[in-house]
Amino acid sequence: MSAFLPEDLIQEILFKLPIKSLVRCTSLCRTWNSLIKSPAFISKHLQRTISSTDHQSLFLLRLCSKEREEQYSLRLDNQDFNEHMQLHFPFESFKSYFHVIGSCNSLICLAKVIQSCIQYATYLRDYKRVKEDDT
Repeated sequence: MSAFLPEDLIQEILFKLPIKSLVRCTSLCRTWNSLIKSPAFISKHLQRTISSTDHQSLFLLRLCSKEREEQYSLRLDNQDFNEHMQLHFPFESFKSYFHVIGSCNSLICLAKVIQSCIQYATYLRDYKRVKEDDT
């Protein structure tokens, strides 16, 4: 990883970074990308985050423009309500709204009434359709 710092020290530094910074670090080098996306690193980072006393609520916001473009964002319930993450869904929900079914360890489960269920991994900014309606 580095000729100057031991690998375990670099990992300890990375464990202390917030997720947003870790995502940025994945583009610095292949080694860091592999480390940060490894299941062991993600698990240990989540354990540290869960044991932290700094927990905040998340709000899922939906905005629609006159051109019928949808935008979703996750916002932290902080004093200024200014920290947020834009979500980029490859699908639309104009006919119905998404409902937050639950969340755990940076995974959010969203559902459209009867139509489909989606898991959104905020850490990786990736999604997976869990169930499709047969109609």
